[in-house]
Amino acid sequence: EVTRDHLEAYQAAVAASALSPATREDVLRVAILWFGFLSDYKHLEANPALAIDPPRRGRSLPRPILSESEFKFLLGLASGATLMKMRDRCIFQALYASAMRPGELCQLLRSDVSLANRQIAIRRPKNLRDRVVTVDRYTVQDLRQYLIRLEAWIGPRKPTDPFFVSATGGRLSRNALQTHFAVAYASNFQQKFGKRIALYSIRHTSAT
Repeated sequence: EVTRDHLEAYQAAVAASALSPATREDVLRVAILWFGFLSDYKHLEANPALAIDPPRRGRSLPRPILSESEFKFLLGLASGATLMKMRDRCIFQALYASAMRPGELCQLLRSDVSLANRQIAIRRPKNLRDRVVTVDRYTVQDLRQYLIRLEAWIGPRKPTDPFFVSATGGRLSRNALQTHFAVAYASNFQQKFGKRIALYSIRHTSAT
């Protein structure tokens, strides 16, 4: 008994509701799939849901995005003579210079970083495709200084050793890095600028 007029009225009611655009699209898509199924299996002579044109989900820039002064402030928080401060500063610069994901950064091996060529090979990323990115010379300078300090602490790095290490010299995990960022940096950043950020905000800033 459902007709095209019924579904057009239903679509208008959904469009006028307080639901988010994503939820409105999902609700209407359920109706489209349901009546499409009934039509395909000959339970209906015609598909009345052909009248429905679901709204396209809007796409917006990720938030928050760091301004130049805010990113410089973040780098300033990581300034210091200790190896871990140098590591953190290099992590921020590498994320911004390459737009890689924090998880990809934690997977970097010594062999993935070519300081001579100013290139970082990002292995096994989210879409399972490797890629190579070129970074600026300032980032390379800091990466080189970090590596010198690191090797002075735990010895020469083998190609299969992680490039960024934990405070104990082991592999740096994504969860540990994100927790460290939240405690040591994000809280101070929020006090200064009133903005809540995560490590992923650096990737978003680079991409934007």
